[in-house]
Amino acid sequence: MRNHSPFYCLIPGSFRPPHQGHYEMISHYQSLASEVGGKVIVLVSNPSKKNERLTGSGQVITPQFVKERFTEMFGDSIEVRISEQSPVRDCYEFGNEITEGTVMFGCANKDKDIERFDRIKDYYKEKNPHLEVRVSPFEIKTQISASEIRKLM
Repeated sequence: MRNHSPFYCLIPGSFRPPHQGHYEMISHYQSLASEVGGKVIVLVSNPSKKNERLTGSGQVITPQFVKERFTEMFGDSIEVRISEQSPVRDCYEFGNEITEGTVMFGCANKDKDIERFDRIKDYYKEKNPHLEVRVSPFEIKTQISASEIRKLM
């Protein structure tokens, strides 16, 4: 069923490395967006040298690597943007780019993520009360952490 009002789902993060939990989460939001003719935008962090993530063998996991993996997984059914500042800052700025519709923030069901997006939701309400804003946490079932995966790479 298509909705006439624009629908966007923003999913910010570092995704280093992309793993099964990320795939499940993005797939979930992509499915929701496709039901209403909406768009999923994955915002990937571009860390400074001191915040780079390395594999166990010392290789840097670059934002371009992350973008390429998501493009391989999802093709053009999602948009992947590499953030110049930070993915969360880009979420705030996205609210200034649109004037109508629904914006959903996709995140893991971690307390800090939910709190962060509740603050962004409040910002949107103040700046543009015509937007419908939702925070929709996703429960990632994969138990291995990104840190553990990096060690194995």
